[in-house]
Amino acid sequence: MCPSRRRNRSFDRVDILLTSIVSLIAAIIGGWIAGKYALRAQEQAAEDQRQRDAEAHRRTTNSTLQAIGTELTVLKADFLDRLQQVYDGREDRREPGFETRGPLSRNYFAVFESNAAMLGKIGDKDLREKIIRVYGSSKSLFDYLNYYSRQSDTGKDAKLQELEQKMRAQIEEIQKMVSDVQKMILNYPV
Repeated sequence: MCPSRRRNRSFDRVDILLTSIVSLIAAIIGGWIAGKYALRAQEQAAEDQRQRDAEAHRRTTNSTLQAIGTELTVLKADFLDRLQQVYDGREDRREPGFETRGPLSRNYFAVFESNAAMLGKIGDKDLREKIIRVYGSSKSLFDYLNYYSRQSDTGKDAKLQELEQKMRAQIEEIQKMVSDVQKMILNYPV
């Protein structure tokens, strides 16, 4: 063999070796770059999903609060204000004021009851507490009125006047609580 051919073969081997090494380095760098950006893409996708989840949570919470606010408006207008009008509209103040009411059967608490699990997701602890208090007091008033209605029909309870005073005070307290909760709902971050 000729020395120039040997040299060419050596250069060919070195060439092949260098090409292989450069190709291997390029593959490693390419894989590292691809992995790095794939990881970044996954992190960005996870962050985007967290933001979408937070936005969905915010919309759901605000929708629930708006529904509760509307339900409280209806409770106040259709029940509490009318009840107060019945009581205040008596000609003789010694006459029982709630005798004209029969047992209550309408559910003024449908939104609250169906969204009770959402209350824990409301970020404002004071608002959560006030919502629960207004509904608890309202349900208590319903129980008082139903009891009052049954007792006044039978004439059995001599303490009806005292109970009537408690109900009157409770109506005023609930009306104030409803107004407070509605203001807080309006100021809740959107």
